[in-house]
Amino acid sequence: MVHQESGAAVWRTVMTVYPKAELDPDAIKKLLDEYGGAIQMRVDANPAFIWTVTKKKFSNAKEYLKGLNALMDVFMES
Repeated sequence: MVHQESGAAVWRTVMTVYPKAELDPDAIKKLLDEYGGAIQMRVDANPAFIWTVTKKKFSNAKEYLKGLNALMDVFMES
């Protein structure tokens, strides 16, 4: 999904957290710190991780998907 923020186009991916997911709070903090604000965790009735990057970081959708795949690898390791 592409959004407009502050005049710059961004890629924004929302990853919903499964209700019965076993989450490690320390791993979540480490993940959020590693991505320097590009990932946020929404804590409400539908918790989710939100990854937002400007289109400048990735030259096209294929590169963005490679970045998303790398992020999924980090999630699987945590």
